[in-house]
Amino acid sequence: MIGWKKPNRGHFKLNVDGSKNDKGQIGAGGVIRNNEGVWCKGFMQHIGYGEVLQAEAWGLVTGLQIAVDMQIKHLDVESDSAILINLIQSKDIDLHPLGTLILNCRSLMNHFESCSIKHIHRERNMVADILAKHSLDNELGVCRMDTNPPFMNQVLMDDIDGLVRPRMVVTASVEQW
Repeated sequence: MIGWKKPNRGHFKLNVDGSKNDKGQIGAGGVIRNNEGVWCKGFMQHIGYGEVLQAEAWGLVTGLQIAVDMQIKHLDVESDSAILINLIQSKDIDLHPLGTLILNCRSLMNHFESCSIKHIHRERNMVADILAKHSLDNELGVCRMDTNPPFMNQVLMDDIDGLVRPRMVVTASVEQW
């Protein structure tokens, strides 16, 4: 059983996610919340066509830029993309197709007095997950939101209240011969 965790006092938390539909369209979503779990800023970004890792990376760039614009000093970043987190933390990304985006993320992260980034499970990232999926219903571009859209009310309250969800694990079945 796992759930979203509030950041420490004086810190803000950025959760980001990417999404891809069956038509190949990609989008991203993210939210910045304070240490009480209250929505400060959010975004939905319809990117176009591509791969989900591109959406994850663009979501991180957009979320970090919003946090810089807010002049946040201490930021905790969470994503359910282990690949993205590994790329951000990797030393050798020069030849990676997303290398420029990764370098942009690193540059933005240097604007904060402290900035941590870590991988979390999807069940801890439900708000960003829903925003990323809804981004594909919008026109191309970024929609920044000062207040949460009404369809996010319940999941936001669940996070503030400390609701935990079961970890969804897919297991392979093995047939006996």
